[in-house]
Amino acid sequence: MRSATRFALACGVALGLSACSTASYPSLARRAAEGPQTETAKASVTQTAPNPQARLTQWLDAAHKAQDNFTQALPNTQVLLARSGARGGEAWSQANLALAELERQRTALGDVVADMEQAYAKDRIEQSVSAPVEADWAKTRAEILRMAANQDRQLAELRAKLR
Repeated sequence: MRSATRFALACGVALGLSACSTASYPSLARRAAEGPQTETAKASVTQTAPNPQARLTQWLDAAHKAQDNFTQALPNTQVLLARSGARGGEAWSQANLALAELERQRTALGDVVADMEQAYAKDRIEQSVSAPVEADWAKTRAEILRMAANQDRQLAELRAKLR
């Protein structure tokens, strides 16, 4: 009877050990996509240029810089999304991180829009906006908002691919 118990115990241990997983798990090391982030250039034009025309130029320059940064980050995101694979996998995680970085780049343009709108509202309240400046402001605002709408459209398309 003792040998039967030992045999049953040995079989139980062997069976239990055979169920142990030998699968490799993903590393917890930092991925390349999680490396140092580039800084988005926050435009604070209101304090640097009291002249309305100079502020418009600075806002437009900041918007173009934000657009350039977004455009530079876009191809990498598109490539990673094309290879994203199953939800929750390593490639999907990298694509998700790239999309998050692209969305972070989008915030730089949002900062320009917010700064511009806030300064314009303040100038309107103080009634210090002349008709020519208002026309230039409307033109600059329309151009910057077109950039923002284009970025938003691209981000929406990319988000749809990730799901």
